[in-house]
Amino acid sequence: MRQTAVLFRSPAGEIILTYDDYAAIPNDGKRYEIIEGDIFISPAPRTKHQKVIGNLFGMLYVYLQNHPIGEFYLSPIDVILSYTNVVQPDLLFLSAKKRHLVSERGIEGPPDLVMEVLSPTTEKIDRINKPRLYAKFGVLHYWLIDPEIKQIEMFRLSGKQYRKLPPFKDASHISLEALFPQFVFDLADLWRSFAI
Repeated sequence: MRQTAVLFRSPAGEIILTYDDYAAIPNDGKRYEIIEGDIFISPAPRTKHQKVIGNLFGMLYVYLQNHPIGEFYLSPIDVILSYTNVVQPDLLFLSAKKRHLVSERGIEGPPDLVMEVLSPTTEKIDRINKPRLYAKFGVLHYWLIDPEIKQIEMFRLSGKQYRKLPPFKDASHISLEALFPQFVFDLADLWRSFAI
């Protein structure tokens, strides 16, 4: 039987949750994440969200078959950045040089790229909390994908904060040479099958 961990208390007396607390949460279909010791709970993703992730993963998976430069992982997978920071990005990329971060528990350290699909229940966390967290731990690239306005916002770590690159919208052809040499895709392919 798994025991619940003793919660940390900050000097101010507030409770700080840890990986052990996170691991003790029963699986109820919701997404739990711990950011700086605080818990964030989200409902299961909507169908449009899942289609976007599936389409993007499919395109990138085919690319990696011909260019084995790393690996992609889909949520749910734990990214353990520290004892009090455990998140579940929608999609992430680990370059070959970071494969040592893969463990039985999940990804133990910062991926090269984290992608989040925006939804009404997670947009504030994805736009405010997570960029700060990912920058702090050295995630080099962060993408926000908005299926409502059909746009991808890309951020690249510069020093200790993200620099926003020009957004890709509608049917832009995207070249991602810095991350994925020789990979170009039509953004319209990302939104296909959106009859919902």
